[in-house]
Amino acid sequence: MPIWKKKRTWINTSVEMIGPSFTVLLDDEYLYTPKKAKVLLPTQKLAQKVAEEWRLQKETVDPSKMPYSRLVNSAIDKVDENFSSIVSDLVGYGDTDLVCYRAVAPEDLIALQTEHWDPILFWAKNELKIELKVTYGIKYKAQEPVQLQKLYREIRSYNTFLLTG
Repeated sequence: MPIWKKKRTWINTSVEMIGPSFTVLLDDEYLYTPKKAKVLLPTQKLAQKVAEEWRLQKETVDPSKMPYSRLVNSAIDKVDENFSSIVSDLVGYGDTDLVCYRAVAPEDLIALQTEHWDPILFWAKNELKIELKVTYGIKYKAQEPVQLQKLYREIRSYNTFLLTG
C-alpha cells in the first residue's frame, strides 16, 4: 500500500479572524480538515500553534510532527459530531475510575495510590464541587447519582476543543 504524502504547495502561513473564530491560511487558502471542514478555532493562541506547525513543514507534510493540527482535526471531524456520546462515555468513567478503587495491600501500593490519586480527588472536590467516593478492593460500587450529574454538567459545558483535549 502506498504511503500518503502531501507536498508543501504554499509559501506563507497566517492566522485570520472570522467572526468570533480564528482560522489558518496557507497562502490565501483556508485550512480544511481531512473531511473537508473549514478549520475554525476558538482562540488565537490555538490558531497560532496550528499555523506554526504548518509553517515548519518542509517539502512533504509530516502529520507526526503536527500534534495541534491532529487534535484540531479530531475535534472538528470526530468529536463534534459525536459530542453527546463522548460526554456519556466520560461520565461512565467517572463512575468506575481507577482513582476511586484502592488496594488493601501491600502498604507501598496503598501509599502510592494515596500520594498520586488523592490530589485528583481533592481537585475535583475543590474546583468542580464533585465528591467521588473511594472504595477498597475491586468490587464495583456506584458513585452517588448527584455527583455523576455534576460531572455530566461539567463535561457537557466544555466546547469541542476542550473535550478533545
